[in-house]
Amino acid sequence: MRTKLLIALGTAAVSMAAPVLAHPRLLTATPAANATVAPTDKVRLVFSERLMGPFSGADLTITAKPGAKLTRLPSKAVVQPDGRTLLLSIPTRLAAGTYWLGYHVTSVDTHHVQGSYVFRVR
Repeated sequence: MRTKLLIALGTAAVSMAAPVLAHPRLLTATPAANATVAPTDKVRLVFSERLMGPFSGADLTITAKPGAKLTRLPSKAVVQPDGRTLLLSIPTRLAAGTYWLGYHVTSVDTHHVQGSYVFRVR
């Protein structure tokens, strides 16, 4: 009986600790990966965990545009009040072309992840 109780308590402890061991996952992105969208001046990334603003950001690079070369665009990434959304603001609407978005985020439990994807503007 004591062994069963210890096993049950151990299982419960591991189950409760599991969320602490998680890393932030990208849940949704607007524009989405591989999407073709109308011109926009914002990119919104929503994650599974609260983020630390000073350690989270994103970069946007135009990779294909008639007459243009690979260029990193000026932008500002800010964690929104909900703590899970990273909003990338671009000074002007994006012109037609293909864009690469690279992001790096750190959750409040200090787990760091990075990723990237491509989208197109028509």
